[in-house]
Parts: sequence; C-alpha cells; structure tokens
Amino acid sequence: MECPSRALATAEHSRPLVPPLSKASKKAPLVLVAVLPPDLELVEPDLAPFWLDRFTSSEIRLSALAAVTSSFTLKFVVRAFDTALRVSGHPTRVATFDTPRLAIAWAHLLMMEPAR
Repeated sequence: MECPSRALATAEHSRPLVPPLSKASKKAPLVLVAVLPPDLELVEPDLAPFWLDRFTSSEIRLSALAAVTSSFTLKFVVRAFDTALRVSGHPTRVATFDTPRLAIAWAHLLMMEPAR
C-alpha cells in the first residue's frame, strides 16, 4: 500500500481499503508493506485506532506489517502500534524501514517461512 499524500493518511481515506484487504486475508493472513509519504511527520489521531480495530477484530487477518518512513516520530508511532497489537492478543510482526526495497525484501523473507 502506498499513501501518496499526507492528506490521505486518515481513517476516512483508509475505509475503502478495508473490503479488498479483508477479502484477500480470508485466503491467508496478510503481510502488508505501507509506504508512508516522505513529508508525513505525524498521523491523524483517528488513524491508528481505525487500523487497530480492523486488525484486532479479525476483520483483516494480518501476519506482518512493514512501515516505510524516515520519520523518527512515525517509527515511534509504529512501535506503539506494535505494542497495542501484542497487548490485545494479536502478536504480529511489525517493523519499520527507510526504503520500500528493504521492506519488500523483509516481507518476501517472511512469506517464505514455513507456516506456524
């Protein structure tokens, strides 16, 4: 998933992504690579709870999430999101990367691992 503009990094603009992600995750848990806009320094307050609700309710089955950002603040937010997933009983591999290439390589490695 690539978010081309920071104006689109909101729960409202994320809603159309839910049905196709939910449908795809019915076959197998997803490994998502989220490429965040380079100028995004902070997410809207409703964005993390929106996705947390989708992932913890099993509406979207998530195996791993890679976030591509160079922002220290967003890396911190992603770590907090990782903690929230774990506390809610949905341990998911979560990592941040500086480039899409590294995130995609990590995702490929995870997809090659035997199922747990």
